[in-house]
Amino acid sequence: MMKEKWDPDIAAMKLKAVEKNGMQVFRNYSRAFDQKRRQALVAELDRLPFQIGALTRVNELILSEDPRMVTVVVCAFIDDQLLEMFKRELPESVPGKRADLWSGFGPLSRLSSRIQIAHALGWVSQDLLVEANELRGMRNDISHRWDISELRRALDDFIGKKMSPVEEHLDNGITLPKNFYKSMNAFDRFRVRLIWVAGRLFYECWAHPKVTKAQLKVDETLYGSPQPKLMNSVAASCVGATIRLIKQSKH
Repeated sequence: MMKEKWDPDIAAMKLKAVEKNGMQVFRNYSRAFDQKRRQALVAELDRLPFQIGALTRVNELILSEDPRMVTVVVCAFIDDQLLEMFKRELPESVPGKRADLWSGFGPLSRLSSRIQIAHALGWVSQDLLVEANELRGMRNDISHRWDISELRRALDDFIGKKMSPVEEHLDNGITLPKNFYKSMNAFDRFRVRLIWVAGRLFYECWAHPKVTKAQLKVDETLYGSPQPKLMNSVAASCVGATIRLIKQSKH
């Protein structure tokens, strides 16, 4: 019976069976069409000339540098990735010199502006840009404070109150040990968060704008199945760096 194949929300509607059947057929068609478009876009993403080297290098610095310096380094990395995204995605036909957008006093010349415009265009996930903006604020605090004890308190407060505890969502017991973060100090948790913020932003700067332009669902296209090769490469880099940090924190 067709009734058994209705989606729950359609089944709950006070409509005649023939009307529900029509809605379900239309929805199934839309899903199939979107799935085909997602597959085509993933194939397009797989042809992009991405290089994972920059992410590998920033992960090395996250593992080895002082937490205050790491904040500055990751902000510079985010800045570079957003700039490269705009260079790839903005049309060459922009009136005047396109490079004026990100040089001098152009609208894309500062990290804060790049974050805002990426948010306005929907080219990077909003929660990730909020996280990047909070990190930018912490970087500014660091650059304007000389008292080490004040810096330490400010960084402790930032880690404890302003950053999302992404490490609590990573311990699946398969790729990363269960509860691995519970034995870590605050600074090592901070490093874990930066590894994954940097990795996700690297990935989305390459892929998210294309999904947005194609008017596809971001979560399903970038984080569903089939998975772009770039996602697998980024995930492997982040998992590898996190495992090294887990081992490093035990010594």
